[in-house]
Amino acid sequence: MRVKCLLLVAAVLGPGLARAETRCTNTCNFAGDGDCDDGGPGSEYSFCPLGSDCAVCGPRQTNTSATSATGEWWITYVHTAFNRTDRSPTSWSMPQPGFGNSNGMLELGEWRRLVWLLNVERTLTGMYGTNGVQDAFNTTDTNRDGHLTTGELANYVLACMGGDAACGNSVTPEQRQALGNQVLLALTGVPDPTQVVSGIAFGAFSPSIMAANAMLKVRFTAAQNPEDLFPAERDMIKTTIRNSLYHGCSHGGVCPPLEEIAMTLLQGSMVVTVTAFFPDQATANSAGATLMRDWNSLSLGLTVTSAPTVSVAPTTGSGVLKFVNPIIYAVASLILCMTGCVLGSCCAKRARKAPSNADKSASEEVPYRGCCSTGCCSTYAISGWAWTTDIACIFLLVSMGMLYHTMLAVTDAIICILDQIYELRNSASADARAATDGIGPILDLINPFRQYLVLLSVAVVVPGVLAALFMFLSSLCACGHRYCDNRLAGCSKFFLMITYIFIILSFVIGVVATALGPLIQVFGEEQITMVTAICETTLPVLEQTLYDSRTAMSNARATGAAPASVTDLNTLLLAAEEPVEIFGIACGCLVKFFNTAVDLFSPGICNILASIFALYASYFSCWTTGCCVMPHTAKTSQVTCAGMIFCLCFGNCWGRRAIDNVEAKVETGIHTVSTSSSASAGKKGFSSSATMSAV
Repeated sequence: MRVKCLLLVAAVLGPGLARAETRCTNTCNFAGDGDCDDGGPGSEYSFCPLGSDCAVCGPRQTNTSATSATGEWWITYVHTAFNRTDRSPTSWSMPQPGFGNSNGMLELGEWRRLVWLLNVERTLTGMYGTNGVQDAFNTTDTNRDGHLTTGELANYVLACMGGDAACGNSVTPEQRQALGNQVLLALTGVPDPTQVVSGIAFGAFSPSIMAANAMLKVRFTAAQNPEDLFPAERDMIKTTIRNSLYHGCSHGGVCPPLEEIAMTLLQGSMVVTVTAFFPDQATANSAGATLMRDWNSLSLGLTVTSAPTVSVAPTTGSGVLKFVNPIIYAVASLILCMTGCVLGSCCAKRARKAPSNADKSASEEVPYRGCCSTGCCSTYAISGWAWTTDIACIFLLVSMGMLYHTMLAVTDAIICILDQIYELRNSASADARAATDGIGPILDLINPFRQYLVLLSVAVVVPGVLAALFMFLSSLCACGHRYCDNRLAGCSKFFLMITYIFIILSFVIGVVATALGPLIQVFGEEQITMVTAICETTLPVLEQTLYDSRTAMSNARATGAAPASVTDLNTLLLAAEEPVEIFGIACGCLVKFFNTAVDLFSPGICNILASIFALYASYFSCWTTGCCVMPHTAKTSQVTCAGMIFCLCFGNCWGRRAIDNVEAKVETGIHTVSTSSSASAGKKGFSSSATMSAV
């Protein structure tokens, strides 16, 4: 998609006015790929110069001899560049000291200044040799009077764009066209296809950007308009800020290339945004502090109208896993586990002192005979564990709230990404639609379920919420009975059985959420770094190109350029705007997804801990109500070893049945003894139940 967007913008290049000549070469970057890419009649794309994809398009009649640049949409930029040198209000020091004489013509010194502003000096020396700048001046000066007029300059640009010999006899037509397109790009900001493709279209990103873990953004405003700044002046802004951020790199240190510094100059009042990349946030913060310290002494060549704002943020997906909330939850879980035991013990002690159901007047305290007999995990502790279960409900609901809040952001990002992909699929641009052809079957499969994706954040918390609900209902039943009410005890145990199912589901969701962030960081590292490189470097280039192209179209209309040319260019520009806008939104969605997916780690851990505590509380609540048997109060309920081996819950049932059998035998024996010795004992009212109470 990145390639298509850039090339759509690059197609906003206007043809020159020239005489025809047949051309047939295969120098196009896409030559022989089955599609005609030279922009001529019958072509599918306009990515290459006319006649440079001969293998597919065939020979072409090309413009090679410029007659006049009058009426070209870019002519106003030539006048602006001409006046910036000839009528410069101040002297200059680059590339050589000089000044404009305002005589309506360019001398050699002014020409050198113009070449420097357009940043084409290296290209001219590469084409014409060491004296390339002066040779180009001589070639442009068609009347050989030692001066250049705006007409001569415009016709020279037009000749180079058409590959005409008037641009220079010693170089090939392809070199002339490359020079013409480079000059046009420098004048207007509208790119030439070959430069775009060879530069950034195939993702030739710097290793330092790919390895960066922090990025620094500097933003300020200036009085100039973006179209008033030529490439060299824009590079000077980047160079000055770079040298301050990477302190000392201009004095023998290693400076990152300007291509690694992203910059946009947008809006009428010119909002300047510069983005630089660093290996870590500490280094980025230090660089930002250095820039703020040096700011007033920096020479940007601009009239700055606001103080700079500097912000540092981690690159996409490089955020650290957050352990603060999990640690708090872990400590709270341990404290609450111990609190549950203490609360159960206190409630059991109080219940042992309460009057029995059989005799309301009796107030004899049941003696303590062990933790699981009459202590903290016995039937006497039911109310204590019911309160602990209520606390577990709140604990679990809080973790569900944290998970829901984070998952909501992840869900929004997923929906946003899918929406932009479907927007591309339904775009009016054929190139944008072609970008989604490879994933067409997957999109068809997902489409019926898109409307339900909004429920994803709700679905992940439903098991936890239901577990909390049934735990609360079980606690109400447990608190409602007086130790031995079978109906309410059975109700409590029924709700607890359902609770176990939802707690396990909630635990599994917590595990998945916890693992998602680290897995993305480990196995999606390449994709994450690619997103960072594309969205933080390529997207600003696209935005700047679109802004410059819109400005160029506006100026073309205002200066009376040929209506047909302006209409065609505007159509291409509008076709490019849609995919670039979608690309920008998709970048924001991708960045949000990777960042929020990492943030799932903390609520995921909290959910696991809350589920474990809920399982702990509900299990002991079930234990005190007798698990799979009715609760007893005046009998022991200790666990047998055999039952412990199989299952704690069934162990409770197993142990109580075994003890009930033993107690039945003991009770029968005691009854026989008490009957035979009742007369000699001289005591009345002695019963087997009293004997068992003593036991």
